[in-house]
Amino acid sequence: SSGINAEYGGGCRDVLREVAPVPVLKVPHERDGDCVESSWVTPVTHNQEIAVDPDTTLRILHLPGHSTDSISLHLLEENSIFVGDTILGGSSGTFDNYTSYMRSLHSLRTLSPSTLYTGHGPVETLDTIDKYISHRQKRERLVVDALKECGEGSVGPAGRKYRIY
Repeated sequence: SSGINAEYGGGCRDVLREVAPVPVLKVPHERDGDCVESSWVTPVTHNQEIAVDPDTTLRILHLPGHSTDSISLHLLEENSIFVGDTILGGSSGTFDNYTSYMRSLHSLRTLSPSTLYTGHGPVETLDTIDKYISHRQKRERLVVDALKECGEGSVGPAGRKYRIY
């Protein structure tokens, strides 16, 4: 996983027992509990570089959004990025914080990656980042327009959801 979120964060210690001594790299987060305290987890930071071998360097990209501690791994020699759940591939994902998520998408975009290895779908290209940004901006406009159209309190959440989707 590229971060811990409510979907699967509870079993962290059990997973670590199963994969030890495989190194687990993670951006620390307040809700980690036993995970980061574990001797099996190595905390990492944004832009930290890891030499996998003499010809392979990964740069940690802390890209919050899908989860607060989400990371992507930038394979510098190929300018490819393992984006985890930031870009699912084939569908639009969920996120903890919209502003952080959009900032992360824009950060990915500025790197102009040649290839995106997604968390749950096909290999993607730079165009996918643009599609995700465009899709989220369109959704944001729909939400703002629905709120304006409905007026505060005149239509409940179900009515607004109907107008947006």
